[in-house]
Amino acid sequence: MIARFQSFQNKQIIVDINASIRIPFTFSDLSKPELTIIRVDESKENRSTLDLFQSSETFLLRQTIRNDTGLYRLQATNESGTATSRFDILIQTVPFSPGASLQITDSGNDYVSLAWHTCPDDGGSYITSYFVEKREEYKSISEDSLLVSYDNFNYEIFFIQ
Repeated sequence: MIARFQSFQNKQIIVDINASIRIPFTFSDLSKPELTIIRVDESKENRSTLDLFQSSETFLLRQTIRNDTGLYRLQATNESGTATSRFDILIQTVPFSPGASLQITDSGNDYVSLAWHTCPDDGGSYITSYFVEKREEYKSISEDSLLVSYDNFNYEIFFIQ
């Protein structure tokens, strides 16, 4: 065997945005392998690097960004053969706001009905709820706020006078 990949093989690696990912691996043959790191989705930039040491290497991805999410393939080749490992990287961050899709569908003296679509980017994990807040136009503090279930895309708010 020319390379021994650590326990990350065929696993999902989940990190926050702006984190660094270091994945060490070693090789045991006398001749150092030719190493390549490939993004399976070739339409996205591959910002990762491979750092070479005496008998080990490290996959390194610094200051992760949301577009680093994806499937990667690490390949080591020498005269003994080829070893390949795949791993999936998921970069998590806060979800995008559904704000652009927010609509007032109905209103009256004591209520307003809101509707919205799901966020265009969930930040790398499932949306668990939406936060709806009522604030008067010239006030900086909200008067009422509530959590709305993740699968509810409309809500009617009644104002208590």
